[in-house]
Amino acid sequence: MTGLHNTDLTTSQKIEFSAKVLANQGLHASVTQMSQEYALSRPTLYRVQENTAEILFQHFSQTQEQLKARTITVDQVQLEPTIIALSIMAPNSIRAIEDLIPIIYPGLTRSFESIQSLLIEAQEKARQFNKTVDFSLIKVAAVDEMYSQSSPVLAGVDLDSGFLHSLELCESRSTEDWEMVLKRAKSQGLNLDIVVKDAAPGIACGVKQVFPDAQQRDDCFHVL
Repeated sequence: MTGLHNTDLTTSQKIEFSAKVLANQGLHASVTQMSQEYALSRPTLYRVQENTAEILFQHFSQTQEQLKARTITVDQVQLEPTIIALSIMAPNSIRAIEDLIPIIYPGLTRSFESIQSLLIEAQEKARQFNKTVDFSLIKVAAVDEMYSQSSPVLAGVDLDSGFLHSLELCESRSTEDWEMVLKRAKSQGLNLDIVVKDAAPGIACGVKQVFPDAQQRDDCFHVL
């Protein structure tokens, strides 16, 4: 173990870091510089150097027969969920996934374009599936906005199950935007009794327009 599993680095960042540590081995002040840059201890950097070198040595010292013995057959049923999981659960960039595929499945590669096409297809399938979900059992929800590249993403989550019933990129977080997002969820059966929120006027007015009888409660986090 290198100690990197205890960090917040993504898989692609761990790979990049390991490569940098090994490539800069022996360079003056490189350990100190990388220790400060990544906020990792010097012993951790030394372990990463040793483990990365050992992994590469084991790989390149294998004979052709040994490599053939490790070959596995991978079909699309196995590969596609792996690519989607690497994108959503890790998360990784498309370029990082392209680099990870031959590590996970030795001898197998996929182009940037093929990975991108698969992810776009998966997103569209998820979008179509989400439109069929029945929200009628959701009675208590929390709503708030997040930001992606400085643009507001309006979200709502069922407080009993943790199910995300709304997630919409909007131009603003106005009453009109919240009304639009909540109406879309209402069209799938959402009928809230209680809404937990902060004091943003856009949320309060939007909820009032769509769910006039719902009780609005300020969440404890924003109150504190």
